Amino acid sequence: MRVGIRMLAVGAVLLGLGSLFLTSGYGGQAAGGQEGILKAAEALEKKDLEGARKQAEAVGKSMEVDEIMQTLALRRQKGLGIGPKPGAITPDGIEAKIIALGKKPLTPKEAEAQSKDLARAAYVTAAVAEATRDKCPVQEKQGDKDPKEWKAWMEDMHKGALALAEAAMEKNPKAIKAAATKLQASCNSCHEKFK
Repeated sequence: MRVGIRMLAVGAVLLGLGSLFLTSGYGGQAAGGQEGILKAAEALEKKDLEGARKQAEAVGKSMEVDEIMQTLALRRQKGLGIGPKPGAITPDGIEAKIIALGKKPLTPKEAEAQSKDLARAAYVTAAVAEATRDKCPVQEKQGDKDPKEWKAWMEDMHKGALALAEAAMEKNPKAIKAAATKLQASCNSCHEKFK
């Protein structure tokens, strides 16, 4: 009987560790519905704009704006985080990292080490923008909330994220900071009215 209980306990621990492993990288967090964002990001990375658009549209139809935007949150808040290893890059959330990049440039060594993960995070951001482009919380202008502005900000976010991905792959700290600053400005403009 004791051996059976121990085996059950060991099995439960292993199951828990397996679950933790699955949710520690991009793929694991995607289990909550973010896998479509990742697929759209991968398509963008491959320059497959039509594939990214189709995948993002599917995400937009199946998820609410807040759920889609959650992708950009800190990993501990169920966002995708930055890179496959939790906490290896800080802050470990896409939006928080974009804000940090705009405030303080990376060193050349950091830009070299983080380039692929930052580019991937930027493609995720572009995919989020694509998925939310037509999901304005209001259908027609209400006060200072305007669907036309929402769409314009999502387009700016998309373009800005692609520029950040390009700068990250070039491993250029000044270009990364400039792209992150511009991207954050479009996010802030939208947040002022819609968050």
